[in-house]
Amino acid sequence: MTYTKNYRLSDILLKNIEAASVFEKYNINYCTSGNNTLDEACGKAEVKPAEVITELNRLNGKYSNDIKSNEWSLDFLCEYIVSNHHTYIRKTFKELLKQLKAILKTKNNSVQNEEIIKDFEKLNRDFEIHMQKEEKLLFPYIKRLVDSEYSETEFEIAPFGLIKKPIAVIKKEHLSAIGKVNSLRNICFEIKKIKTENNIKKTFCKIFKDFEYDFHIHLHLENNLLFPKALLLERKILKKFTDNKINKTNKSNN
Repeated sequence: MTYTKNYRLSDILLKNIEAASVFEKYNINYCTSGNNTLDEACGKAEVKPAEVITELNRLNGKYSNDIKSNEWSLDFLCEYIVSNHHTYIRKTFKELLKQLKAILKTKNNSVQNEEIIKDFEKLNRDFEIHMQKEEKLLFPYIKRLVDSEYSETEFEIAPFGLIKKPIAVIKKEHLSAIGKVNSLRNICFEIKKIKTENNIKKTFCKIFKDFEYDFHIHLHLENNLLFPKALLLERKILKKFTDNKINKTNKSNN
């Protein structure tokens, strides 16, 4: 496949998930700015589009035939995000916090160290609250949409109203989380300077790097795939039942 600077980031990823590794290399935000063109994204990242395009065109797409995320049903996608990404966050952030405390113990206790740990702990709580919103409210509603697509039973809107409302809230929280995770990346650079056992520092930075990559893919699946399709599906279902009501009314009047 040959890419151009006018391709949207989300479209590139849906054709070849390997593109994420190229975007990561050039610090291109594909998870919350997937609607940007490659040209726009490169401008924000201050890199040359031609350089990125060259690397994208070199990708062999060996995973694209195996990971057809664009063909996944929405209920499966919800389950995948919870089982794969939510579980990973819950497990990995605890390990990061454990490693961080071990590293900072090697330095004299300071207000700055306590603040860093508090920031990690707060982000961990924020992640949990966010994931609970998805698992208990948004994802069950999306699954109901999937079940209702071919059902003749009248569909009921959720108590929170149309799906665009919670999606807007979730996407806003994604933006905030990305900013916080980016700030934590700076802590990795500082940790590398601390005089302590190299293995501890390497372990922490490796875990964090893996976490950051997984988090970006996680947000890509939600922002660029799950949410747009859920919005379209809800409109389709509401139109179907509206049309059915109109047809029944017309028949009764005739």
